[in-house]
Amino acid sequence: MKELRDMQVFNSIYAVLEECAAAPPALRPRFLELADEHNRKDPFATVEFRFTGSLGTGGKVWITPESFHVTADSEDIDARPARQATINYTNGKLKVVFVPPVGE
Repeated sequence: MKELRDMQVFNSIYAVLEECAAAPPALRPRFLELADEHNRKDPFATVEFRFTGSLGTGGKVWITPESFHVTADSEDIDARPARQATINYTNGKLKVVFVPPVGE
């Protein structure tokens, strides 16, 4: 099976997380490791990666066959309502990176 997404796409995702949601650069290698596992095992599975950053301890990115998007735990958003604006902005940037799944 051909890989659904290459590592360049995953690097682009993390670059958006760093730029828009203050994802720690030190977590990039772990994110890329998880992305590589994702590609090798089941590229059609959903992956959740908690990166914290400006979204608080509940800040995470989701990689699904349909989209890339960030969320945060409701208590993190309730603690700082401006985080919803960060989520919306980051998700807008991730839509630019999104590459729809390619069939075999």
